Amino acid sequence: MSRCQNCNLLEGKFNVVLDNNGICNYCQYFEQNKKDILNIANREQMLARRFQNLKGKYEYDAVVGLSGGKDSTYVLYQMVKKYGLKVLAVTYDNGFLTEFARESIRKTVESLGVDHYYHKPNWNAYKKFYKVCVQKLGDPCVACTIGGFFLAIKGCYEKRIPFFIHGRTPFQMYRNFYENSYDAFLPLMKLNLMNHSFTTLSQEYGMISDFVKQSVSRLADSIEEAREITDEFFIDSSQLTGEFVPELLAYFLFEEYDEKQIKKHLEDTLGWQKPASDKLLGHYDCAIHDAAVHMFKEVHDIDVLDADIAVMLRFGVISKQGADELIRLNQPTAGNTEVSLNFLCALCELSREDLDKTLVTLRQTVVGKFDRW
Repeated sequence: MSRCQNCNLLEGKFNVVLDNNGICNYCQYFEQNKKDILNIANREQMLARRFQNLKGKYEYDAVVGLSGGKDSTYVLYQMVKKYGLKVLAVTYDNGFLTEFARESIRKTVESLGVDHYYHKPNWNAYKKFYKVCVQKLGDPCVACTIGGFFLAIKGCYEKRIPFFIHGRTPFQMYRNFYENSYDAFLPLMKLNLMNHSFTTLSQEYGMISDFVKQSVSRLADSIEEAREITDEFFIDSSQLTGEFVPELLAYFLFEEYDEKQIKKHLEDTLGWQKPASDKLLGHYDCAIHDAAVHMFKEVHDIDVLDADIAVMLRFGVISKQGADELIRLNQPTAGNTEVSLNFLCALCELSREDLDKTLVTLRQTVVGKFDRW
């Protein structure tokens, strides 16, 4: 199989199609929309107006999802210090937080003086969700992303908080950016760049929520299991009306993303300490990250970072040589992978033998029902 001449994505993986010049459909679609994607010069004022229109009308102006990683920590700092919002920081305690993450969260919350709590989802439902994502997709990160984000909408609705602000990087947000993509978060991003309207949000969120809920239900092993999972993470779309709908806001649609500068800023302002083994694109807040990297490669025969790095190449922030180096630097060690896999199996009540068999089976089948959210 051939690779795209621009972004290096492999033909035949994740709906990648090359034209006669060896350029993939992802790059072609990005080029068509590049001007709008990269034109963020005036978006800071747009975001400020969005906040100002609703500031002080509710108990909290916004929720920031705080994982303990660099990006979420930076977003929280900006909301408090730059935009002056009254923020509730929430950590999604899915059982996989590292000690580094917990200590980082403690120091950040103490330094910024914000209200904070750990939200622990119903583990019975969450375990089933993880298990089906592992067994049928080979990708536990799908459960984290869907569970976390849709639970955020549900929680903000119940607490009447108008914004949930997250720190996904542009390279994560645009990893499935191609024509007719199934990625449910792309419409959410499009809404972020429109004028704020509860009515518009209610219409769009209802459709998006129902679509993802149906996708999750198809993964479940039974109707009862599907109902238990969706009841835990999704709000009934009929409750989303023009009166009040929280918005899922992607902060890095409104500010240039520079990982090195973010780390330096946090070190200078909060005394943030990066791990000794720090590297670009590192994930230090998740105990199963190395397991997810291993499983993804076993199933798809490509690196999990390929899609993110392809976006970085399209954005022009790295060279092809730099891309190869990033892949090399982000490979987990065999020892860390084993620890991470055993941790995942223990929490999801899977044996390593069953997990290994699952990965072999998935590798032999077409896994294309989900874009990698």
